[in-house]
This record gives sequence, structure tokens and C-alpha cells, in this order.
Amino acid sequence: MQNAAISTFWQPDLSGTDDYKSKGFPRLPGLLDAAVSTFTSPGLDIPWYSTIGNHDDSVVGALPDGLLDSWYTGRKKIVGFGDPVQNAKVAKAFNDPTAIPEAMAILASGGVVRTVTPDDRRRLFTTGEYVRKHLQTGGHGYTDANADGVDVFYTFRMAPGVTGISMDTTNLAGFSTGSIGLHQLNWIERTLRRNSSLYYDWLGRPTRQNVSDELFVLFSHHTSGSMGNVLPDRRRPLDPRMNGDALVNLLHRFPNVLAWVNGHTHRNVITPHRHDTPSRGFWEINTAAHVDYPQHARVIEVADNGDGTLSLFTTLLEADAPYQVDYDDRSDPALASLCREFTYNDIHSRTDPLGTPLDRNTELLVSVR
Repeated sequence: MQNAAISTFWQPDLSGTDDYKSKGFPRLPGLLDAAVSTFTSPGLDIPWYSTIGNHDDSVVGALPDGLLDSWYTGRKKIVGFGDPVQNAKVAKAFNDPTAIPEAMAILASGGVVRTVTPDDRRRLFTTGEYVRKHLQTGGHGYTDANADGVDVFYTFRMAPGVTGISMDTTNLAGFSTGSIGLHQLNWIERTLRRNSSLYYDWLGRPTRQNVSDELFVLFSHHTSGSMGNVLPDRRRPLDPRMNGDALVNLLHRFPNVLAWVNGHTHRNVITPHRHDTPSRGFWEINTAAHVDYPQHARVIEVADNGDGTLSLFTTLLEADAPYQVDYDDRSDPALASLCREFTYNDIHSRTDPLGTPLDRNTELLVSVR
């Protein structure tokens, strides 16, 4: 897209105008080649775990499974639309089912089309193939039980006494928003019940049992507010799909749930899910994306205060790169710096991805009594 002379996208190597250059973006010959050059990261000497999201599991993160397979392997490729009105109509279909027919008509007959060599190797991978690629290098949370791509959720040990639950909130029916199947919701309930000395049923009645309490932190791609896509998923077509409120209500029943950590919205947002019984409240911790400004990651630390409360420390991290560099510098730190600068000035960026101070570096209290 960025070297196809399509004015909708920034063309740093080309001398012509585009929507970004008209807003002040520079021409930087060689930037794209430098951006895709070999880079070796020292990495972190800790395990990492994969939680699947809509951009891992759906065409452009939003289109129904199987809808555009032939466009990937065939001889025609749509590389963009010169008309901003058409762009907007196609983008609308990612979230609005009523916009799909018009978007499909635009895809079929409009836009900038290139002729390419057909190649079956460009076919889209399945959810099962996605999981099996992880298994080849240690799993990263996934096990053989997830290899068929149907139930892509699991538990993992975070620390002594603390278990992580990685959820699958994607929906192959399409659209960028997600949901959770009743089958998975029931599995989460069973997992929590087995490790809770006290829990509450759907009517709010307490149940005590002689087991040790395990603390839980749940992880998903989607947030509670972006889980409204309850269309059937072909992996379990008869399984009812539930929205974010259903998951919040389930977690309120277990005092040993500390937090629900997620992404998707590319914003720093921390939401308290309060309950009349303080120990049944928990925190939802949403963190901005690496692909957009402010390009934050987040470290979450759990500390026992010894007084019936725990503290969750939510420290944001950003790239170890200068805040300003010469535009001709193509070193690794300079590329990281330029990336941050350009995402900050993106002409389509939102104004609130940073969040408020209460959404960034915080200490969040949780009652465990």
C-alpha cells in the first residue's frame, strides 16, 4: 500500500503527493526498506503466552471466514480505493452488518486492482494452523487440546497461587468486535469453582467448600465493551454466543478474581467493576497497542499487602528510543523513534489513546477477604 502510489496512504519513497504529505508528512527515501530489514531482539528471559485476537483469526480482523479466499490466491488483488467515500463505506462494514452488501459490491467492482501471479500458497491459515505453529516452538500456552482450533483457551501458572486464564473472544462470523461462547463461559466457571473456597451462584447465594483459594487474572483480546458480536461462530455453530456483560457477571461471583486484562481498542483504560460486596469487585485493565501511538506495553505486578488486600501495580513501558532523531537516520533506535513520531501525527489517529492518569501507572487495590 505504501509504495503503490495510492493517495490514501503515506508513500515515503515516492515524490508524488498523498493525503499524508499534504498534512506535512515528509518524503523519506529508503524508509520502507529499512523498516523491513533484519532485526535481532535480545528478548526477555521469561515465558510468553499467546491470546488470540481478531487480527489473528479473521480476514483483516473483521470479515467473515471464507468470504475473500479467492482474492488471496487468485490473479486479482485490490490494493486500495482512491475515493475516500468508498473507503469509508468499506470500513463501515467491519462493524455494521447492514453495510456489508454495499461494501461487497465496491470490492467486486471498484478500487485499484493489480494483476498478480496466482498462488495457492497465499491461502489463509485456519485457527488450528495458527495454534499448531505455536506448538512447534513450545506452545506458548497452547497444548494439543487446542490443536484443532475449536477451543483456543487455556490456563497457565503466573506465580505461586496465581493462575492466568487465556480466553478466545474472536468470532469467525466476522466484524472486529467479539463475544464468548457459552461452552467457554461454562469452562471458565468450572475452572474458577474448582479453586474457590467461596463463590456465589447466579442468584447471589454463597457456597463454601474445603479447597484452597487460587487467585485468577483473566486475559482476552476484546474488552467487555467490545463483545457485542453474538452471531454464531462456525467452530461451534450451535453454541450460544454471550456478550461482555455475561462475562462480567460471571466474574463477580468469584472473590478470588483480581483482574481482566485485554486490548483491542488501542487505548489505555482501567475500569473498576464494583460490587456491593467489595471482595466481588475486580479491575479491567486495557492497554494501548504497539502499532498505534502511544505504543505502550504494560507490566502488571501483584503484591500482598498483608491486611486482606492485594495491590496491582500497572506500569506502562515504551520503546527505549530518542524522542527526536534526524530523518536520514536508519539505525534501530532511530526507526523506533520515527515510528513513534509518525503514529503520534497519524492523520486518522484518535485524541485519547493515552487515557487519563488513572489509566496509566496506578496502584489498584483488591479486597480478598
